[in-house]
Amino acid sequence: MLMKKLLKYLFASMAGLIATMLIVAVLVSMVGTWAHGGTEQWMAALKSAAPYLLIWRIIVYAIAAGFWYSAYRMYEARGDTLAVGRMKRIGGFFLLLILFLEVPKYL
Repeated sequence: MLMKKLLKYLFASMAGLIATMLIVAVLVSMVGTWAHGGTEQWMAALKSAAPYLLIWRIIVYAIAAGFWYSAYRMYEARGDTLAVGRMKRIGGFFLLLILFLEVPKYL
């Protein structure tokens, strides 16, 4: 019962976080387009900021990896082999996802 409640809370909080992030992204895009006088100028500003945005993404990925690793170590210390296997699959999936999202930008 506790696990079901925890998963329900986690799903609700993740859905809320994702919705908030999407709303913020749309607002930033709208404000950026307005502030720079048009879509072309906004795209040029984003292109000039690309190295800084790459650094930002690397920091975000490193923080996420740190949280994943701490959860992985916690399950490993408990001896929960099922959870350790799940954590390995989750980590592998997100590593592939990040590679598929980031590598094509630089090819």
